[in-house]
Amino acid sequence: MSKNTDIIDQLVGIQPGSTVAELRARRPDVTLYAQSSYETLFAPADFAGLTLGERLLAALRVAALEASQPLIAHYRPLLLHS
Repeated sequence: MSKNTDIIDQLVGIQPGSTVAELRARRPDVTLYAQSSYETLFAPADFAGLTLGERLLAALRVAALEASQPLIAHYRPLLLHS
């Protein structure tokens, strides 16, 4: 997982310079906090008793319960390669 990729931009397909990208740029704190939360869950310095696989499995389960195809497509390969 790259710490240089904004997960929301990636999952939603927000293109640089688009109206949505410009709106998100007005709230850099929100983008920072969302990305930081993702990184804390899936790339922490200390996994604190939960493996990456367990974390990804939980995320995939939630994505499936919500029927979110973009999230399922994101988490499934990460889980398979963890």
